[in-house]
Amino acid sequence: MNKEGKNNHPEKTPKPLETIDDLATKMRESLYMKDLLEGANQQMLKENEELQKRTQLERRKNEELQIALAEMQVKAEHDPLTGLLNRASFTEVAKQLTESRVNSVLIALDIDEFKRINDEFGKDVGDEAIKTTAKFLLKKFRATDFIFRWGGEEIVVLLPNSSVGDIINLLHRVSGGQKLEVPFDYKSQSRPDNLITFSGGILALQAGENIESAMSRVDKALYEAKQSGRNQILVVAEPIYDTQVVKPDEPIDLLK
Repeated sequence: MNKEGKNNHPEKTPKPLETIDDLATKMRESLYMKDLLEGANQQMLKENEELQKRTQLERRKNEELQIALAEMQVKAEHDPLTGLLNRASFTEVAKQLTESRVNSVLIALDIDEFKRINDEFGKDVGDEAIKTTAKFLLKKFRATDFIFRWGGEEIVVLLPNSSVGDIINLLHRVSGGQKLEVPFDYKSQSRPDNLITFSGGILALQAGENIESAMSRVDKALYEAKQSGRNQILVVAEPIYDTQVVKPDEPIDLLK
């Protein structure tokens, strides 16, 4: 302000008031931007939903593929008649056991007179006898034991963390002696005993032992069991690779 009391700064021109048309234009622009944002947001939500659906579909397909592969693996490793492990999976399991250096037992079992069962009662009864045997063994042995259908009527069992004495004691408990007898109804008066009997061999598997050699020795025991009267399990003695019968009244008990 100068001496005369006047303001040296020029007075500002008041800003003209917005007209109704101006306000309407701004409202339209605001609504347009809002519509654009909502449209973009809806598009993003839609794309995100589609992405989630595709992701879920891919995950479902992957899960189905994994299940199918697992089923194929199970079929490749298991016998279709009994559900037991098959011969093809034996080598890898046996290799792992021998390399792990745990005390293990190898058993070979063969159903006595199986050809006669097939000839007398038919193949269906023979198949039922094999399935009944598988169920019996799965029930009597531990979940950690490996039971294989070796072929035909022959069964092979690998038992980790076991001794021959353990198995002899088990045979005595379930069959009353050094033998294996499985209840089975032939529905025929020609077989009133209603039993499936076995010839077999038992061997203490040595750490790092060649599995082919072990199978040869246990098969020899099985053969001798058949030749000497059937319905008995012979033990492959160690370290002399021979076979011997452990009498029912003198069970080996290594658990004491």
